[in-house]
Amino acid sequence: PIGARMRLREGLCRLDLPTRLPIGTVNAYLFTDEPLTILDTGPKCPEAYDELRRELKELGLTTADIEQIVLTHGHVDHHGLAETIRRESGAKVLVPEGDRPMIEAYKETFAERTQMYRTEALRGGAPPETVELVLEFFEYLVTLGEPAKVSASIRDGDAIRAGRTVLKAVHTPGHSSGSTCYLSAEGELFAGDTLLKDMTPNAAFGGADRESVGLAVFIGSLHRVRALHAERVHPGHRAALEDVHAYVRFSLDQY
Repeated sequence: PIGARMRLREGLCRLDLPTRLPIGTVNAYLFTDEPLTILDTGPKCPEAYDELRRELKELGLTTADIEQIVLTHGHVDHHGLAETIRRESGAKVLVPEGDRPMIEAYKETFAERTQMYRTEALRGGAPPETVELVLEFFEYLVTLGEPAKVSASIRDGDAIRAGRTVLKAVHTPGHSSGSTCYLSAEGELFAGDTLLKDMTPNAAFGGADRESVGLAVFIGSLHRVRALHAERVHPGHRAALEDVHAYVRFSLDQY
């Protein structure tokens, strides 16, 4: 059937979008009832945009049908297409409060964080040639996004209606300052990059407070996620996770 490979359950589909990045593809989740909502968008590049349109078409939809964009965090592979979709649809853009500057003032924040990285990495003793290599990657990364017009911030505990699903925002800083998971009444956890199958996400450098979010904060978020007792985790990349407790144990063992 049309769209069957994308369908996770009635009213929910997973879109698999290319990123041009080593991580591979990114997951975007589409709640197909009103308000038609996309959770994360993929980066701003022709491959991701074309694949988004193709998968929407398979479901009988276009980008103009999207009424709401909800983001898990402010990294460009998750929000790069938000403004493109907003311009084409008039959709509301809802973003985690702690990452709002990364999306709304995209270029300025990116430049500020890049300079902060250079200063702290050199101060910490990183080889200059390594620092320059990372900065070259940053220069490429910035091309995969643009500032988006944000409608509202999402705070811990907020309830957001996505299609017929009500999502409760759970602030899980670590991968970024604002990283937020969303727990549905059905026991699904939309985890962004807080939980990734067979991977441990990096703890972010450079939070909204101009300090690294840090490993201790990320570990605290892992414990918080485990206490939610989600039945199924839909991550930002790769396949779904079934056993959150085992994943958290695995992650903590790496640290």
